[in-house]
Amino acid sequence: MPKVLARAFAVFNSARPGPVHIQIPMDVITQDASHVSTVPWPSVYPPAANARGLGELAERLRVASRPLLLLGGGAVAAASQAQTLADALGSPVVTTVNAKGVLPQGHPLLVGGSPSLGAVRRLLAESDVVLAVGTEFGETDYDMLFLGDMPELVWLARIDIDPAQLCRNQRPDLALCGDARESLESLLKILDGSVARSDGEARVAQTRVAITEERHWNSEVQDFFDVLRTSLPGLCLVGDSTLPTYYAVWQYESPGPRRYFHSATGGGTLGYALPAAMGARRALPQEVPVLALIGDGAAQFTFMELASAVQEKLPIIVLLWNNNGYREIREGMLASGIKPVGVDIDAPDFVAAAKALGCFAERVDSLTALETALGTAIQRDLPTLLELPENGFLSGPVDGWY
Repeated sequence: MPKVLARAFAVFNSARPGPVHIQIPMDVITQDASHVSTVPWPSVYPPAANARGLGELAERLRVASRPLLLLGGGAVAAASQAQTLADALGSPVVTTVNAKGVLPQGHPLLVGGSPSLGAVRRLLAESDVVLAVGTEFGETDYDMLFLGDMPELVWLARIDIDPAQLCRNQRPDLALCGDARESLESLLKILDGSVARSDGEARVAQTRVAITEERHWNSEVQDFFDVLRTSLPGLCLVGDSTLPTYYAVWQYESPGPRRYFHSATGGGTLGYALPAAMGARRALPQEVPVLALIGDGAAQFTFMELASAVQEKLPIIVLLWNNNGYREIREGMLASGIKPVGVDIDAPDFVAAAKALGCFAERVDSLTALETALGTAIQRDLPTLLELPENGFLSGPVDGWY
């Protein structure tokens, strides 16, 4: 048993993190264990990238005039090192969804947006050195809007703890296998401050303006996110497959690493946000607000989980965005010339249902009312459900996502 547990934690600490399943038969788990040592095996240190490869990367960065850092979920434990490197290089920083918050909100080198947006793609294409750390280059981050393949990059270096990942999706000019934090620390030592700083802030400022001019940007959705940010400092936001979550991909900036995650891309598991927010509430300090953003259709998959949240006294806030059905699917059917089927659903009275389960619940139909409701909800020690009718927050049809 100690050896099995040691192998599990070796995966967590020195390889690409992921779930480990340990199965213990009933006739084994009931046996006497007094002879089993309780001394844990030592933690396995994560690997750093090859020194020679890091030296080649350092030389490229020293002569680069337009460097760029591209950070994925594998870089969340290297936030300090990534920011130090970006500041030293004057390099714009582009993040995927799982890397939101690696650079603090408002940092002059943080591009924001998403690699799927045309403006960010242009920034990548014009960079003479792109260093990608801990990112898969997967479609749900890099082609969420179905614009086609990524633009050809001038020179790309990839750092990833999984060697097989370095041979997938985007071909690098330099492939370095190693842990993000260990590798960036080694790279910073090699550079030792001997690098010319580029004018990355100007490139970032131009790209930020270009992002807000894209048809996929929605100012009313941005106002909604701004209320969340100002009302709930340090927020951990958990998104489901619902309209505001889609816009969060390029319009919401997280206050720190591991403070934003969603199910709105990839498999798009409906109902994910409620149990995920409950898990986040258990894991995070009590002073960190936890909010689940879910649609009326998705909520009906896991709505009864609110009973568990009440029983366990988990003070999560649930924002239920109600557009009366599976609107994204409906619009997709119409766009494809298909008669909508099974998407116009009869929803329950969510406020009454939430109250019946023991939650605080109310309907909120404006940003001002939402701000007030959030200020009250954060002081409670039980779940709060706020139902938000879409027509109370958007003045007309959505242009850009549907």
